[in-house]
Parts: sequence; structure tokens; C-alpha cells
Amino acid sequence: MPEPDKVLKTKFDSIAAARDQMAEYIGLTPFFDLGGGFVVPNPSLLDPDQEDRHSEMQIFIEETLDRHPDTTDADGNVIKRGEVKLPWRVEGKRVDGYDRMLAKVVFGDRYQAFRDAGGRDSDVTLHWAAMNKQTAERKASDPK
Repeated sequence: MPEPDKVLKTKFDSIAAARDQMAEYIGLTPFFDLGGGFVVPNPSLLDPDQEDRHSEMQIFIEETLDRHPDTTDADGNVIKRGEVKLPWRVEGKRVDGYDRMLAKVVFGDRYQAFRDAGGRDSDVTLHWAAMNKQTAERKASDPK
């Protein structure tokens, strides 16, 4: 007989409840509730708007940020792409860093309210690191 905490419900009151059960069942923390209506979702469980913002952030990082020169061979072939200059900038002008951009990805138009409530840009990065650590530890302990 399965352990009671491993029995899966098959009927839910909401899609969100079903998603949260599946995340927990496979060993993911589905979210951290920071209070005040601010929730940091697991990076694997972003809603469609958050996914869109995250994709735009990745494109911006990869294609727009100023970089140090590439390392090339004698024929001019790129051996290693230049690292992003820190602090982040575009055409020499400083722009939001990773933590701030990620907080804006997660909170969208509620970002300023998050900050006004005492939230810090690094809160999302910190909670995602904890979720990723938990996932890595679970994978490492799984004998399969």
C-alpha cells in the first residue's frame, strides 16, 4: 500500500492546486509565499507572462549587453565569446542587473509594489537558488 503522502489526488478544485501537487510529488517546491500577496514561483512553474518576460530577459542578456572583446584565433575565428561587462550596461550606459531584472520578470507590473513592501531584488534570486539546491539534492539522493 502506498504511503499516505505519496497518494495522488485525481480531482482538484483548481488547475493551480493540481500543479502544486505534481510539483511537490516530484520533489519541487512549487513556490515561496513572501507574504503581502507576493509569491516567488519555482523557475519551472512560471506563468505564461513570466515565461515571456524571462525569455526577453535572456535575449537581452545574450544579444544586447556590452561585452569584453571575444577571444579569437589567428584567422579571426571566435574561440570564446567575450564576457558581459560588469556592472551591466548597453552602449556604455548602466542598466538593471540580473537580480533586478529577475524580480521584474517574476512580479511584472507589481514590481514597484514589491519593492515598496520591503522586497529586495535579490529575494527572487535567493529563493530560486534554494529551490535549485533542493532539486539538485533530491536528484543526487535518488538511486535511479
